[in-house]
Amino acid sequence: MPIPVTIGDRDFPSKKAVGEHCKEIGRRYPQPEAPEQEPLDDDCMTAEPPGVEVTEAEDIAFLHGLLERHPNYAQVFAGRVQGFTVLSYGTNYPAFYIVHATGWPSELKRMQCIDGKPPTQHARVKGALRAAVGDQVTAERTRVFGQPRPQCEVCSEELIHHEDAEVDHADPPFAELADAFIAEHGGIEQFEVAPRRRGGPHEVRLLADEDLEVAWKGFHGEQAMLRVVCKGCHGKRTSEQSKARRA
Repeated sequence: MPIPVTIGDRDFPSKKAVGEHCKEIGRRYPQPEAPEQEPLDDDCMTAEPPGVEVTEAEDIAFLHGLLERHPNYAQVFAGRVQGFTVLSYGTNYPAFYIVHATGWPSELKRMQCIDGKPPTQHARVKGALRAAVGDQVTAERTRVFGQPRPQCEVCSEELIHHEDAEVDHADPPFAELADAFIAEHGGIEQFEVAPRRRGGPHEVRLLADEDLEVAWKGFHGEQAMLRVVCKGCHGKRTSEQSKARRA
């Protein structure tokens, strides 16, 4: 029977589904058919990371979430990761590399991380809170693209297609809103995540307490400053927030 796996605030129905998502990421970063670079040996200390830099905000967040499952994350990686690269060299799965603060890369061992540890209660609750306000995010995207010339609300770049844009939280960021709501309602121990429900390529988690979920939606609707931005601005902000959290 497939074993569900949680990466960051996303649930996948099986390890295979995580692997398929890794393949999707690899396909988003095309490389020469016969790259000169080869996979790193375990003892390699080269200062030049192989492959292509991972730049999409969602991909970076996924890889951070995957790495956080590593059994030695706190001792080896916490606060020391600057980014990731991906190298496709003809195997079934792409290879991902961690760019350390020291500048030298090491391979992100996908299966070692998948098997490493279950998600924390905090990560599970944050995922449920994010899923619960998905309709608000969709409504903001629809509102902006209903305008004659939708623009990025940070750099004013014109947004032609829905896929050109992301919806993010201006100050305060989502994490701060979620933490404030959790604190106001007795702390993380008071939150229970509902059983998994099918939600497209990965599982969607919502709160078990429907009244609490309604309260959260109201809180988010009043406090959140949603905005539609281009992928470049969204990626920059997400990267900055990730570095700040891991500092």
